[in-house]
Amino acid sequence: MGIVMKRVLSGFVLMLLVFFLVGCSANRYLNRKVKPELSTSDNIADVFANVESNNILNALTILERKRVKTILKAENNTKQNDSGSIVPFLKSRGIGTKMKNNSFAKKTAKGPQDLEIHLGSTEPDLVQFQNQLNEQTAAISYVVLKDSYGAFLIRNDSIQFYDFAIPKDVINQTIANVKSRLINPYDGNGHIVGADQHLLQGLYVLYQALFLPLEAELDGATSLIVIPAGSLQLIPLQVLTRNAAKPDYLLEKYNFTYTSSLTSLRESLTQSKRNFSLLIYGDPAHSSLSGEGMLPRIPYAGKEAQLVHGLFPRSDLFMGSAATEKNLKESIGDYAIVHLATHGYVDSENPRFSFLLTADAQGEDGVFSIQEILQAKINAELIILSACETAVGSGALPDNNVSGSMAMAFMSAGAESVVSSLWSVDDISTAKIMTSFYSRYGNERIGQSFRLAQLELMKTEGYSHPFFWGPFILYGSYL
Repeated sequence: MGIVMKRVLSGFVLMLLVFFLVGCSANRYLNRKVKPELSTSDNIADVFANVESNNILNALTILERKRVKTILKAENNTKQNDSGSIVPFLKSRGIGTKMKNNSFAKKTAKGPQDLEIHLGSTEPDLVQFQNQLNEQTAAISYVVLKDSYGAFLIRNDSIQFYDFAIPKDVINQTIANVKSRLINPYDGNGHIVGADQHLLQGLYVLYQALFLPLEAELDGATSLIVIPAGSLQLIPLQVLTRNAAKPDYLLEKYNFTYTSSLTSLRESLTQSKRNFSLLIYGDPAHSSLSGEGMLPRIPYAGKEAQLVHGLFPRSDLFMGSAATEKNLKESIGDYAIVHLATHGYVDSENPRFSFLLTADAQGEDGVFSIQEILQAKINAELIILSACETAVGSGALPDNNVSGSMAMAFMSAGAESVVSSLWSVDDISTAKIMTSFYSRYGNERIGQSFRLAQLELMKTEGYSHPFFWGPFILYGSYL
C-alpha cells in the first residue's frame, strides 16, 4: 500500500475516531427570540463569546462586520497597489516576453464609498437578510474558531449556531487528503476511474463532520447559500457524499451558491428583465503559450468557445489573436454574459499577482490583472471563468474571509454572478459542461441550469468522478 497511502488512511481513521468520541451531533445553540443589543465589535474572538451567551444574532453580526471590513480593505489596497509590481512576478513564471514595464499604468483607485455601494453597507442588517429568505432557501456561514470549525445556519424563521467540536487541524488535514484524491481521477495505468473507496470515505467523513449536524434543520430547503471559511474554501460542499459505500453527492439534493458576505446579497434580477447578449473569449494567442517553461495551451478552449458560439450564433466570438486585452476591456461592460475560456492564475495570499491571460497584441501585454478587473465597468448577469483554479489559487487561505479570488474581483466590479473553478480543469469535460449549461440557459435560473449540467456530466460514462464535474462553483451576489 505504501507509506503515503497509510498516512492518508490514518488521517481518515483519526477523523472518524475523533468524530465518534464527540458524538454524532455538534454542539447546537438556538437564537434568542428577543433581538439583543448589537455589539459594535469586529473581533472574531467575540463571536464565540456571544454564542456562549446565546446571543446568536450578535455573534453572526460581528462575523459579518469583520468580513465586510476585510473585503473593503483588501479591495481598496489592491486597487491602490502599483500593478507594475506584477511584472517581475510574471517574468519569473515565463509569462510576458513582450511585456513593457509601463504597460501596467497605475490607475486611480475607487474609494471605500464605491465599494460600500457594491456591498450594500458596511454595517450588516441580518434581520433584513433573514426576512428575504424564502422557505426553500437557507444560508450557511462557516467560521473558524480558536480550536475548531463552526457554522451559522440561517432560515427565514431562525438563526442557529453549531460548534462542530472537532479539532480544526484534523479537519484541515482531512480536507487536504480528500483534495489530493479529488484532483486525480486516474489509476496507476493512467486510466480514468470513478471515485474510489478512499475518496468516498473521506467525502463521507467531511459530510458527517461539517454538514450532517445541520441537515435536520434543512427540511424543505432546496437552495443553499454558502460562505466557506478556512480550508473549506478548497473543496465544494456539493461533492460531499451521504454514503461511504456508494456515491450520494449533496449536488443531487441541493442547489449551491457561494458568496463572500451575506451583506453583499441582494434580491435576484429576473432573467426576463435582461436582454440576452453573449461575449465569448477563447484560446487567446499569447506569446507565453509556447516554448519550454511557458504555459501550455488549453487545446479544447477554442473548441469550447466555438461550441458555445454554435448554440448562440448571434453571440460575439473572439479567438486567437483577436482575443486581445484591448478588445476585452472595451467590450466587457456591454454584455449580459461573458465567457472567458483562457488561462487564469489566482494568488490567495497576494491578490495583486492574480490575472487572466489574453492575446498580447495591439500594444497590450495580454495580462488582464486583478487591478484592471477591479477598475472595469461590468454590468454582466454572469461571468464564466472557464480557466484553471480561478476560485482559490496558491497562497495561504484566510480563516474567516473568502480568499482574494478572481470571482470576487469580477463581482466587486459589478458582475451579479460568476462561475469559477477550484482546481485545474479537464478541458474536454469543461467543454461538455459549458455547452450543456448554455443549452438550458433561459429555461431555468442560472444556478439550477448549472447544477443540471453538472448532474448530466456526472451520469455520463467516464465522467462520474467529481474531478470532472465538481470544480466549478457559482458565486452569486443575489438571493
